[in-house]
Amino acid sequence: MSNNKITSDFRKFGSAMKIVAIMSILETLIVIPLFTLIGLIYIVKAMNHIRNANIELKSSLLDKFRSLTIAAIMIRFISGILLVIWWLLFSGSEFLTSIFDLPGIIFNLFDSFSFLLLFTFIIFGIKLIQGILEIKAWDNFKSFLMNAEWIQPAINYEVKEGCDDLKKAGTSEILSFLAITIFLGWLYRMTGYFKIAKFENISKTEEITPKDVVPSQGMHSSVSHVIGEPTEIKPDIKYCPFCGTKLPSEAKYCGGCGTNLNSES
Repeated sequence: MSNNKITSDFRKFGSAMKIVAIMSILETLIVIPLFTLIGLIYIVKAMNHIRNANIELKSSLLDKFRSLTIAAIMIRFISGILLVIWWLLFSGSEFLTSIFDLPGIIFNLFDSFSFLLLFTFIIFGIKLIQGILEIKAWDNFKSFLMNAEWIQPAINYEVKEGCDDLKKAGTSEILSFLAITIFLGWLYRMTGYFKIAKFENISKTEEITPKDVVPSQGMHSSVSHVIGEPTEIKPDIKYCPFCGTKLPSEAKYCGGCGTNLNSES
């Protein structure tokens, strides 16, 4: 395989995820939707790098990871828009009326508690789907990492921890109706993205070889055989039949017990 091309794609994937992690911090500290949009754009870019790497890896797990992540991004974008609309409806219909200049009778419906409650359930339902997709996506990516022995162990371990954090973030999306899970979800998402970003430190010279080619059993067994052969070579020496002393082949008497070897032969 073209290991330089694959490792390059994964380094780019890690760099893109670092920007996503930074945007996840900024979108919370500075409540501007622009940071959220930039983060979503870079997640899409990161998935493009995964697609490029998978052209040669041909991993079904990476395919599932990419497709599930993109689906989760689309739903997250939709839920974000609905949350903005929900906030506008909750804060007052006059603002919407001034923008769209629609008949006030429509906004009388929007102002009703039952409509806001229904709208809230719709948002939570969408977040439920988003959370499930994210959990499945990062579970597939972690399964891919389990077999990716060409990734340095330190990076592989930390990235797998990042997958676990992002799965917890997905669970927090499912439980977003609880106030505490919103903060926990953001925290898990931020730490998870930074751990995934460790891919940008992946070695350029890391060997990428199919698993069935790596264990060269024949080579190891032949080396062991060659090493063992010298013990079977019989040197040009002989031993005394009485005391076992090692003697030169031309010796006539045993230096250990004095036996005449010629008479024994």
